[in-house]
Amino acid sequence: MNTQFRDTLAHTQLGANAEKLGGPYNAMVVANGIEDGDIKTVRSAVRDYPSSHELVERVVTVSAKYR
Repeated sequence: MNTQFRDTLAHTQLGANAEKLGGPYNAMVVANGIEDGDIKTVRSAVRDYPSSHELVERVVTVSAKYR
């Protein structure tokens, strides 16, 4: 797994809001899942962080639009 945030929309937005996702590691897991199209990983990683759901949904929507 990538262990550094990259210069992508998902990594930038989720890295900047890592506290909503339980910290930087989980934010990176979610960002990688979004970029890989792995919705199962994304759902699993955000399950315990309901305050992140709206942010993650917006990042998924915008990321999909520019693929």
